[in-house]
Amino acid sequence: MKEIILVEGKIDFNILNNNLFNNNSLIISFDFESHKSLNKIPHKTIEEYFSEEDKKEIDDLALNLGTNWYKDKKIIEYQKYEGINLGSLLELEMPSYFFKILKRLIGIKKIVEKEEPKKIISYSLKKYVNEFCIKKGIENESFEKIKQTRLFFDEISIPLNLGFTTKNVKISRKNYFRLKKIVDKISNSIFKIKSSREVLENNESILLVNFNTKLYKDFLKSFPNSDKNIIILNQRKPAIWDFETLQIIKNSNCKVLSIKDFENKITRDKNQLEQRKLDKKLKQILNDENLMNNIFSHNQESFWNIIKNEFSEIIINRFSESIERQILINEMFDKMSIKSVLDWAHTGMEEKEISFVANKKRISIFCLQHGIMTLNPKFEKYHQIMPVLPSNNSKMLVWGKIMEDYLLEHKIDSK
Repeated sequence: MKEIILVEGKIDFNILNNNLFNNNSLIISFDFESHKSLNKIPHKTIEEYFSEEDKKEIDDLALNLGTNWYKDKKIIEYQKYEGINLGSLLELEMPSYFFKILKRLIGIKKIVEKEEPKKIISYSLKKYVNEFCIKKGIENESFEKIKQTRLFFDEISIPLNLGFTTKNVKISRKNYFRLKKIVDKISNSIFKIKSSREVLENNESILLVNFNTKLYKDFLKSFPNSDKNIIILNQRKPAIWDFETLQIIKNSNCKVLSIKDFENKITRDKNQLEQRKLDKKLKQILNDENLMNNIFSHNQESFWNIIKNEFSEIIINRFSESIERQILINEMFDKMSIKSVLDWAHTGMEEKEISFVANKKRISIFCLQHGIMTLNPKFEKYHQIMPVLPSNNSKMLVWGKIMEDYLLEHKIDSK
């Protein structure tokens, strides 16, 4: 009997009984983490089963799904909020999510075709293997733990200064927002890093969106003589996380802002009402098996049953977050005199939300080229999700002639 063991992540190797790893079993790792954990135990990697054509197919399918699933005519109206398709806000993160899904699906199919196993043993890949084994009549042994596939920003990295080194600590998105709210309050009460409501209402402001304080310290320090309020609005990473970043902010004449500063009874009541509407609409489409099976399929075989629970959770949580943010962003734009918006990653979820409201208010949006761009033609298919070309009605600020010429070559208006 030919037996195959599929492993992914550290947890596979730690939980699976070591006795399973014998000379009669073929072990295949699905990622670098499991490959590294297996160490000297003989095994193959999933990449060995993919041709170059297979790799391109997975990449193209993931990109296509990540940027088009929300455009299906039957679901567009169910995920709109005040004119914006909420699914479009996740374009940056969704391709990598579907890449992991498709790599597993197509990978298992390739393994079975080549190895013709009689039995498959798995752990975190249980739901993928079970589906496939039922269809093919292959015996399978699976362990109960199911590893959720998440989006890139479902975990937030916070740099922690340990004196002799800095370590990045990852925490869940939910806990990050809780922690950020507390830190913002403490920082402002001690160091007065926020502007008063009166100043925000009566003086024009330039809004800097999601700028890393340390990476842009020279840029931020160039603002002391500005006649505008320079406001930093960071939603994915705190503007202040140690003494150095505090000093940079204090010496920059910049002020830190949180959209939570604009929360009040009216916004809370509106949020509760809109959340109930959203929940009702999403349940309608997510429970429509025929519709979802049609959207999430490969070679006419649906994988909706495999991803249904985790995908539904991701969509419900992220859309819910977005509605709350958009209510507060609208309140912020109404209460402030914002002259212009500056960002460097306009394809992110939070940046798109800001741009959407700024466009409605006819406020100028600028995107700052933040580094050396990947200009290889092979990467042009990613332009729609990467902040290379200006989008959302923004103007691009470039550092030099190379990027200027590149934009003009790609039909970007010189104005």
